[in-house]
Amino acid sequence: MKGLFYKDLVLLKNEKKFLIIIVLFCLFYPAIGMEDFCIYFMALMVLAFVLSSFAKDEFDNGNSFLFTLPFTKKEYVFEKYLLSFGGICAGILFGSISVLLFRWMKSGVIAGKEILELSAVSAVGFACVTVIMLPVIFKFGMEKGKIPAYLIAFLAYALIRQAAKFMMEPIQKMALLIPQGLEDLFMFVCVLAAVLLMAALSIGMSFRFIDKKEY
Repeated sequence: MKGLFYKDLVLLKNEKKFLIIIVLFCLFYPAIGMEDFCIYFMALMVLAFVLSSFAKDEFDNGNSFLFTLPFTKKEYVFEKYLLSFGGICAGILFGSISVLLFRWMKSGVIAGKEILELSAVSAVGFACVTVIMLPVIFKFGMEKGKIPAYLIAFLAYALIRQAAKFMMEPIQKMALLIPQGLEDLFMFVCVLAAVLLMAALSIGMSFRFIDKKEY
C-alpha cells in the first residue's frame, strides 16, 4: 500500500502549477472576506485531485499494468479511501490555518472556536460526499461514473441534510440526559458514529464492485 501512496503523491508533485494556484486562492479568499469558502475550496480541490487519480490510473488501460504489481484489490480500495479522508483533512487544516493567520494579522484576534466548528462541519460534509462517490467510481470507472457519481453524491447529500434535520430533535432530547458540559462531546460521538457507519458500508460496496472486475 505504501507504493500506491507514493504513486499518487508523485502524481500530486507533478501538478506543481496547480498546487501553487490553489495556495494563492487559499490566501486570496480570506483577504476578500470569503473565509468560509476558503475552507470549502481547499477540501473540494483535494477531493478533485483524488478523483483525478482514478482517471490517471485508467488512462491508456493503465489498470491492466497497475494490478500486476504486488498489492491486492482491497489494498487499492483502502488506499483511495485513506487518501481521500487524509487529503480532505489536510486541505481543511491548511484552509483553516490560512483563515486564522489572516484574522490574527488583521485584528490580532484568532477566534479559533468558530473556525474549528466550521472545519468539523466541512470535514463531515466532504466525508459523506466521498463515501457516496467512491463506490460509484469503483463500479463504473472514472470516465463512465464521473457524472453519475456527482449526481448521486448531490442527491444523497441533500437527503442526508434533511435526515440530519429530522434526527436533530431526538438527538438533542437525548443530549439533555447527558451530564452538563458533555453535550458537545455527545453530539460529536453521534456524528462520528454515523460517518464511520457510512464509510464501512461504502468500503464494503467498493470491495464487492472491484472484486468483480477483471484487469
